[in-house]
Amino acid sequence: METIMPNIANVLKDEIKRLARREIKLTITPLKVSNAALKKLVYEHKRRIAALEKENKGLTNLLSKIRGPVHGNAPKREEESYRITGRQVRSLRGRLGISQTQLAKLIGVSDNIVSIWENKSGRLRLRKPRIGKVLFDLKGMKRREVLEQIRQEKKGRTVSKRKKKSKKI
Repeated sequence: METIMPNIANVLKDEIKRLARREIKLTITPLKVSNAALKKLVYEHKRRIAALEKENKGLTNLLSKIRGPVHGNAPKREEESYRITGRQVRSLRGRLGISQTQLAKLIGVSDNIVSIWENKSGRLRLRKPRIGKVLFDLKGMKRREVLEQIRQEKKGRTVSKRKKKSKKI
């Protein structure tokens, strides 16, 4: 009888351990599943935040190129911070689809000046700040707007020439 009692005690201990493990496993399994889902969600959020930060940095750099530094000693006017190069003038003219003559008339300079600007390397030194402002404004305009402005100027000149001719007669 003595040998049977210790065996029953061992059997009971083993059964209690087995049931305890089973209960723990049933409790932990849903937690493991939800933990894995949360880790995946955190990973997705981190990836999205990194992409948004990269996009934000790019937009900030673009804004600082256009307007100057965002913080600190920023210029008072946007066109003062706009650095104009010959390559930018050529690119602007190409984007707008206008000739050197048309650009010169819009800006109020001679055709030769536009040609000189486009062939010059480095930053342009503009004597009149008004020219820089006009170039800055043209940069923000669309092709259709610029062509409409050219058409209006042509109409205005045609009318004035007709008036002058009729007055001479």
